[in-house]
Amino acid sequence: MSADEEDLESSPPCAIPGYTDVNDFSQKALRSVLKATRSSNDLPVGDDFDFYSTYRSVRDVLDIEGQRILALLKRLLRSQNVKGNLSHGDSVELDDQFDVLMDANDQILERAGSSLDEASGIRKEETKLVISSLSVNQPRASSSWNKKAQTSSGKSPVSYSLMTARNIQRPQLRFKDKIDNSNLPFKPTLREKPNPVKPLEESLKLPEGVQPEDVEKPDFNYPNPYLPEMEALTPSPKCLQRVTPQEPKPLNLTPLVMVKTEKELSNMMEDLKTKTEIAVDLEHHSYRSFQGITCLLQISTRTHDYIVDTLELRNHLNVLNHVFTDPNIVKVLHGSDSDIGWLQRDFSVYVVNIFDTGQAARVLGFSRFSLAHLLMNYCQVEADKQFQLADWRIRPLPQELINYAREDTHFLLYIYDMMRNQLLDRSNTTGNLLLSVYERSKAVAAKVFQKPVFTKHDHLELYKKSKKVFNNQQLSALRDLYAWRDGMARAEDESL
Repeated sequence: MSADEEDLESSPPCAIPGYTDVNDFSQKALRSVLKATRSSNDLPVGDDFDFYSTYRSVRDVLDIEGQRILALLKRLLRSQNVKGNLSHGDSVELDDQFDVLMDANDQILERAGSSLDEASGIRKEETKLVISSLSVNQPRASSSWNKKAQTSSGKSPVSYSLMTARNIQRPQLRFKDKIDNSNLPFKPTLREKPNPVKPLEESLKLPEGVQPEDVEKPDFNYPNPYLPEMEALTPSPKCLQRVTPQEPKPLNLTPLVMVKTEKELSNMMEDLKTKTEIAVDLEHHSYRSFQGITCLLQISTRTHDYIVDTLELRNHLNVLNHVFTDPNIVKVLHGSDSDIGWLQRDFSVYVVNIFDTGQAARVLGFSRFSLAHLLMNYCQVEADKQFQLADWRIRPLPQELINYAREDTHFLLYIYDMMRNQLLDRSNTTGNLLLSVYERSKAVAAKVFQKPVFTKHDHLELYKKSKKVFNNQQLSALRDLYAWRDGMARAEDESL
């Protein structure tokens, strides 16, 4: 027996009867599709179709072939578990039947893509969120408050698989207040103003010279209602003194409080009002939403970690202003530019008296400004960022995501202590570097959230990136399509 014959005998049979392999099947299928497409393009349309339909023999052929194709489509939909009603005649609107076919195409192509990815070694299982860990050797002992233990030399740490959760119901459907995706400026919706220097009504007044038509322009900015309070704030003498850094307790010895109800929120607020500094962070999700959604709020004190379900308590979180705008409580955040906007947009919450460790890292001249760098520099903690792109809409939250979320604030107050001392060590007698960080942080907190703005020229950016050459008609079509896409995304609250 020749070598070629041995290879043929040893090779596994194709799973599709009548074909040597999947390649052979796909090529023949493609040729069949092309042939069918050409044939369908030869069919009469418009007036020609009306003319030929007057002949009984033509009508009979069209009816028979139509019934046969409809039967094939129904069988295909059943095999793919696609729900929908396809029927011959006028009992169902043509547009509805076309929508069924479009949905079927989407589902079939999605499954085909997933199968091809799995066959190529790229797994895209999307029905689970986390986890599958590998066994590793016992890790070496490390400092009691490290967030991630070091593994023995040459060994890989425990690994997890992150999987998306595609079947989650969109939380926007349960929101009491409809999300405003209009192409108009973001307008503060503050209903009450705790800790005021200037009353709410005066704070919301438009600057002099602003005309009514100006507020309709997408790039217009309403004033920050807490700007007077921010401008009136000066750091207290205590905030400008050296401190003895207080190491955080180990995670397993620190109480974790999950806040999901109004009662739990009220209890947390009572505790936070007694503190002089708190650490704050947010987890945000931008898929299947035009502007994005804040899904989680993490707050840490020196003794407790809190995780607030902002999807469940979205309409009640404006009470946070009693603490977040209290000038006697320092709010420690890292890289707060996005967090400040999300708090304003989703909860009408503003921040007065903020210390941004990201700004402190810049003033200190660090080579990197990330929280991961600060954790390693001050805490000898290796940040585990494998869940950075997790779907934070998932409920109930898996333990892995809970641990990941709380660790972002658990160490932040200790880093705040260390950076304050370091800034004072490098400052002059007036504490100029530390004061600079407070001013920089204040400038971030004073910003007002800006909604995505659409202009009639936005399509040109895509046109330039495409490196194509369009005539006037094509460019006009691109402009209209781009505008339609933006309008639909805003109306349906979908990501672009």
